[in-house]
Formats: sequence, structure tokens, C-alpha cells
Amino acid sequence: MFSKEDRYHISNCSEKEWHNLITELFDDTGLDEQNATEALFKVDDCLKQKGLKYWLCYGTALGFYRDGNFIPWDDDIDIHTIASDYEAVFDEIKDLFIENGFIVRAVKRDVSSKMSLFYKKIKIQIQGIYETEDEPGMIQTKLFKYPKQFYYDKAEKYNYKGRVFLLPGPASEYLTFCYDKNWNIPQNIPDWRDYMNIEQLKNAHWIAAHIQRSGGKKK
Repeated sequence: MFSKEDRYHISNCSEKEWHNLITELFDDTGLDEQNATEALFKVDDCLKQKGLKYWLCYGTALGFYRDGNFIPWDDDIDIHTIASDYEAVFDEIKDLFIENGFIVRAVKRDVSSKMSLFYKKIKIQIQGIYETEDEPGMIQTKLFKYPKQFYYDKAEKYNYKGRVFLLPGPASEYLTFCYDKNWNIPQNIPDWRDYMNIEQLKNAHWIAAHIQRSGGKKK
């Protein structure tokens, strides 16, 4: 485990130094259930302490809804939260995560800021969702869009090991939107672009050429 001083340093170090350290912090071959559960519960505590509503999304929602657990070959935990609330406490919650044992790499934007947290080789991605006037009824991240009702009107509660989490809902409709109709068939596919429903998800900011095909989480 890293000391608090080390965690603050690594969280704010240069990109060059970070790329030399990342293999020590992140196992992209799969999620250890015990460590992933511990990391998720710690994130839950911190987000609740700051009053942030959030949803488990993408592969995390898929694993919980389909399999009742994390997908063993997935490589991270995915979380969406409301961008305006997130931005208001962004620096505070970054420090809170670091104080609670995480290394935090943060990207602050006008909207849809994100943090990548690292704890016991587990990576947690937290990204803001927001509404735009040009697409009423939809919410967005930097690259993707989703029907607003999945998050605000029809979100589902899921009990995982005694804690209740929100999933976009109805979960089957959300997962079909993200992964198409075969979401209920487990597939260990190396690159997320090969199984996510990109044509339906992508928003006006999607620029495929800017996204390097370097592997990713698996369904």
C-alpha cells in the first residue's frame, strides 16, 4: 500500500511519470472480486459523504444485472454521476478519495469531468453526465448519449452484498441500448469498441480517429 504522501504525489505527477507507474497500480486482465468489492464500498462511502447521487453503468451494471457480480474479465468499475453536482465538489472529493486510500487521476472539464481511481489493482472510472438543449430527453458524457429516462425515471435498485446501488433502468433496456440484444450472452472480447453499440451511443463529440484501439474492458 502507498503512503498518503505517495498517493498525493502519484495523483498529481506528470504524465511521463504516471505511465511508468501505471502497471504497478492496475491489472487489466480482470477484477479480483474481494478487492473490487472493497474498492466499490469505499467509493460508495465517499460519494455518499459528499451527497452525490450515482449509478453503476456499462460493464459493472451488466455484470450485476446478468451475473449477480463483477464480470471476472472486466478491467474496471464504471460509475456515472450528475456533472453539475460533481463539478461543485470535484477538488474536495478528489482529496477525500486520496485520504481514503485511492490514487486519483483527474481530468477536469467544463462538463463531464472524470476521475480514474486506483485501489489494490482495481480501477474505478467516475464520469459526469449532463443534459444539453440540442438533444432533449437525452443525457451525455463526453462521447456518449443515453435516454434520460434510464437514469432519472426508471433507474433500478440492486442489492450487492448488503448494499443498495442504482443501475440505469429498466436495466434490460439500458443494456440493450449499450450492447444490443445479445447483452445477456457473456463474451470475452478484448476491445470495447467491438461489442458496444457505438452507432447508437455516440454523440456529436465522438471522434473515432482520436480514440486509440489499445484494448479495453470486456463484456
